[in-house]
Amino acid sequence: MSKLLDAEEEQIEEHLDDLADHVMKCFDRAKRHRDDIGLTETLIDCLRRYRGKYDSEDICKFEGIQIYRGMTGMICRSAYNWLKDAYFNAQDRPWTLDPTPIPELPEEMREQLMEAINNQLQNQLSAGQLSSINSNERKRVIDTLKNTASKMAFEASAQSVKAMEKTIEDQLIEADWRDVLSEFLLDVIIYPYAILKGPVVKYKEIPVWNKNKYVFKKEPRYYVERIDPNNFYPSPDSTDCENGEYVVELMRMSRASLKNAAKLKGFDEDAINLTIEEQGHQYNRNMSIAVDDGEREDLDGVARTGNKTDGNMFDVYEYNGRISGDRIIDFIDEDGELDDALENFDTVETPWGEIDPYEDYECTIRVCNGNVIMARLNEKKPVPHRGYYSTGCFKVPGAFAHECIPMVLADLQDELNAAARSRMYNMGMSAGPIAEVDVSRFPDQEAPENIEPWSVYPVQSNTIQGNNAKPAITFTNVPNNANALTAVMEEVWDKGHRISGIPPYMYGDDRGSAQTLGAFSLQYAGATKGIKTIISNIDNDIIEKFIKQMYFFNMVYNDDDGIKSDATINVRGAAGLIAQEQRQARPLELLQALGPVLAQLQPETALALANETLSESGYDPQSLGASTGDAQSEAAARRVGVQQPQVDNRSSQAVNAAQGANVPAPPVRR
Repeated sequence: MSKLLDAEEEQIEEHLDDLADHVMKCFDRAKRHRDDIGLTETLIDCLRRYRGKYDSEDICKFEGIQIYRGMTGMICRSAYNWLKDAYFNAQDRPWTLDPTPIPELPEEMREQLMEAINNQLQNQLSAGQLSSINSNERKRVIDTLKNTASKMAFEASAQSVKAMEKTIEDQLIEADWRDVLSEFLLDVIIYPYAILKGPVVKYKEIPVWNKNKYVFKKEPRYYVERIDPNNFYPSPDSTDCENGEYVVELMRMSRASLKNAAKLKGFDEDAINLTIEEQGHQYNRNMSIAVDDGEREDLDGVARTGNKTDGNMFDVYEYNGRISGDRIIDFIDEDGELDDALENFDTVETPWGEIDPYEDYECTIRVCNGNVIMARLNEKKPVPHRGYYSTGCFKVPGAFAHECIPMVLADLQDELNAAARSRMYNMGMSAGPIAEVDVSRFPDQEAPENIEPWSVYPVQSNTIQGNNAKPAITFTNVPNNANALTAVMEEVWDKGHRISGIPPYMYGDDRGSAQTLGAFSLQYAGATKGIKTIISNIDNDIIEKFIKQMYFFNMVYNDDDGIKSDATINVRGAAGLIAQEQRQARPLELLQALGPVLAQLQPETALALANETLSESGYDPQSLGASTGDAQSEAAARRVGVQQPQVDNRSSQAVNAAQGANVPAPPVRR
């Protein structure tokens, strides 16, 4: 058997070319490192705790009592819903593009500026305003025209930036951004790290309206993907997706996906066709076969092995990282120039540009079945990131994997489960008495197996003990400790909310919540500190980097020059949106608190307070008809409940009633 395995591995090694072999060795090294530090088991354990299931080894220890109290899953779902409310219930997106304060003038505008300066000076000379052009006058004209040109450039840049915002927003909608981000947010809560990938170019059928017909057109589009943390393998030296030597993603692609990818730039159609033809001899992951694939299938129900997918799914390894120049030259070059370059310390001209064999280059390589189906030099792509973005709930400095809610609740969850199992076992033991039977007192020493009510059991007298003889059947009650164990469970449950930072009132439970609006606002503000930390991690590590990547992609590859301008990415963040909602709620609370005293204020004061409250809450007072003037002041005063000043010793209600009845007012006494 071992000889057959050795022969198979030798055949696989011969089939792999040098570049594909390098990628697979990097993958195996990353996987071994992840297994050695226990991260692979941690990923599965976090998913297991979220689903509320035991490990198969632990089940054998529990004597049939497999009750699992899902505290971890409930707190995770509460935190996930909190994140979704922060990102999806906001009226505005949590990012913007802002033009730089001093945008660079376009070449055409610079030429027009120089021409305008010369024309202005010549006109002043011809009009006799200047006898000669001195340096001060020239500087004044230049500064005036330059300021005008800078203002025009800033306005044009602002328009272009707004157009870029609309373009990126439209691309995100087409890329199913909201659905992918929703899945990603759940990964942030469940796993030690969550991975987002994009923009990814895919060739898909897009429905379009063309000549009064609804047709499907195949074209490349930008997409964003959520990457399963179990399928992501950073290099051992990685602290994030950017600064390590490489990252490898193990993806599952169908035949149709491979054929569509062959139409994209950078993919090798011949290698893809060869891979599909050799699907019966697919590279079988040997070392890379995850021992946890079977358990993952039990947890999420997704088949990952070839015999369960009819061989129509392929393992594709995408490598993003640094590759030495000599490997690139050896992969591309067929004329044997590598040896000369190494001997003479020279570069080699390749379709990817000049490659130095002693330098390292950022590359993206996809390997399937030992074939390189795509290889791209990222130095040609002026974008700031590899296209993978990672973050976590509670950051650990200098680490790729961080802490998540299932990890911080692990000990408490185990304690809760132990108390729940003990309580169930104790409840079963204390549900009825335990009978002790003296078999010597029953005829033929046959004691009853079951004791039923209204039954008569003949027994023999105990002549040895006489009057002190014990009953033939003695009952013993097991103490019921359910209340004590329930108290332990309640204590653990309370500690779980405090440690995770997710209070119970976030999912409707009023335990621990304040009774007044003001006190609850302060309590809520304190509770949001934990979730704001998670939101800040997502904003800084994911949103900002991904929007910057989209901006650079459009600056380089988009054909519309009207959207291109010098801009900066400003991530206001969902935390800022939460603060904005709280800031908008405070004026309304203030208005409610001042309601009883508004009747004592002057109409102008009441109107000013109402206008200020509406403005702080995001409303436009003028659009609602609230403006200055006597009529508006009286109307606003009536709306807030301020009585009009008395006229001829009558109240405002009496005046209104008299006016409605057309009753003349009595003469004013002086």
